[in-house]
Amino acid sequence: MRDKLRVAINCIMTKTILGFIIVTLTLNGFGYYLRDNNCNYAAMVNGKKISYTQLEQAVQQTCHHQRELSNARLFHLRDNESDIRKKVLTCLIDEILLEEYADKLRLTISDDRIKKVIVEIPSFLTERKFDNSKFQLILKNLGLSPKQYADLIRKKLLTQQVIENISNSNFLLPEEINRLLTIPLQIREARLATFHVDSLSEQQTVSNNEIEIKYHANKKNYFLPEAFKVIYIPIDFKSIKKKITVDERELQVWYDENYKQFIIPSRKRYSIIQTNNENDAYLCLKQLKQGANFSDLAKIYSTDLVSSKNGGDIGWISHDNHNYEEINQIPLSKKGQMSSVVKSSVGFLIIRLDDMESETIYPLRLVYNQVVERVKKEKAIHIYNELKKIVNDTGRNGNDLLIFKKISPSLEINKTDWFGYNNVPDILDYDEVKEFIFQKTILGATSEFITINENLSFFIRIIDYRPKCLQTLERARIKVEQDVKREKSLIQARLKAEKTLLSLQNSEEKTVLKANGITFSAGQQFDFINYDNQLVKAVFSLPIPVNGKSTYCITRNSEGDYVIVALDKVILRKLDENQKKYFMEDLNKKIIHASFNAILESLRSEAKITIGYSLIEENEKYEALLQ
Repeated sequence: MRDKLRVAINCIMTKTILGFIIVTLTLNGFGYYLRDNNCNYAAMVNGKKISYTQLEQAVQQTCHHQRELSNARLFHLRDNESDIRKKVLTCLIDEILLEEYADKLRLTISDDRIKKVIVEIPSFLTERKFDNSKFQLILKNLGLSPKQYADLIRKKLLTQQVIENISNSNFLLPEEINRLLTIPLQIREARLATFHVDSLSEQQTVSNNEIEIKYHANKKNYFLPEAFKVIYIPIDFKSIKKKITVDERELQVWYDENYKQFIIPSRKRYSIIQTNNENDAYLCLKQLKQGANFSDLAKIYSTDLVSSKNGGDIGWISHDNHNYEEINQIPLSKKGQMSSVVKSSVGFLIIRLDDMESETIYPLRLVYNQVVERVKKEKAIHIYNELKKIVNDTGRNGNDLLIFKKISPSLEINKTDWFGYNNVPDILDYDEVKEFIFQKTILGATSEFITINENLSFFIRIIDYRPKCLQTLERARIKVEQDVKREKSLIQARLKAEKTLLSLQNSEEKTVLKANGITFSAGQQFDFINYDNQLVKAVFSLPIPVNGKSTYCITRNSEGDYVIVALDKVILRKLDENQKKYFMEDLNKKIIHASFNAILESLRSEAKITIGYSLIEENEKYEALLQ
């Protein structure tokens, strides 16, 4: 088994190094898995079952994670549910295969390492320390014993160790690095001759027979997707607040009722001398009574590092400041009054009252802007809630939405045109709204008030619904005709490009271009960093020009046009050590992905994997709907 895996890795590595074929890790479907028509599990891997419950939990976790990543702007689950479930199930299968592979490699994880991982998991910490009672409670809620949880951690760590072993392998030798850098360091200069498919399409003619043949052979391309029309009422808190006005009388009334919010409580300013033992405190007190300066003694003897630097000054303290409750309890009422020695939670204190300020009420003129903002916000909240109530009550009773205008003229009632999953109007493009629309699919269905955030809510009513259906030939005729024309123009463009390429390879370029009425663009520079682009791949696939003679090939651009590429020049640039290091780190990551993929493919091919019949049946139904 191990030898076979090594062969798989070496094979993919050779292809990667020599041909720059970097394969990323992909999740495969159910193509080569067995099916079981009579089972009560989602899948079985070498005798180990994956339950439907386990699969559904993993699917929900995946969807939740994707919603968080997309900031609540996620595709509708119903469009992708089958695809997500297949991918998640494949991940669960691969996890079991990697665990078994770790066992075959005789990898082990010590109990001490498992314990170290568990005690560092944030969910089990209280004030940054492991909390055993919290640990036990969480496991109880999960229905796991500590041993079961430790076994799960062990499996995860073993899988991680397999991956780390792959990552830590030395894939590239120095001479391989230099060879690999040869092409990426190149800048290639090429010219392009484009055979535009769209312009050729305009020249095509299509018969009724061709249209009928195309339509009947490709009906799956001419379905109208499920679509909806809705009436919606947006209630925007910010817009409501912006329109609100307040007068002076309202402001005064509100201030009179809420003036306590603008009271600055009484406060006192203290200085302290803090000592660790009672004798030192009494010695300081004796010196103070003999006329010593309080500030000087605090700087010399006080053990409080902060206040001692300031001559004992601890600043202003309000009467309700709980951090200084012990000091506030000392009955000092006159400036300059000093306490005796006071035992406290931090040692022994001598406290002096330096200053006092009585309770202060800010007048309206000093807090005017704050009061305006508060009044507007309260009025906006009241209007916002009233509108929600009106909409909910009226909508729930099934009344005509136009009655809303009579009740509240400020409501804005909107109506959409047809839309589906892939073209939701921007204003309605929120998960909460889409969930209601695409899960109800009932004509006349009315939402409760849908709250998007603290500033925005919607009321929705579905007023029309169109299920997915095949368009008639007459209705789809324009689209079918365009497709036939494009097919013809693609063939014509390809043949013309192939004929021109053959001539360029055997004749002088100027002669060929003149004879065929073709022109090349000005020279453009292409960088290997964009190698994923089909056009760039074609440029870098060409042999280097010799003796100034350009080399040629045919490719397609992003619009689908055929393009002849003429490579004229190759420029080699130099990298400093940092750039070289960055390039190799990126390449190594891709190589690790390729190797990991090779291992998984080998493990899957040798494993006995059975998929539950209901999952395959669901997948086949889903695929049928797309036909």
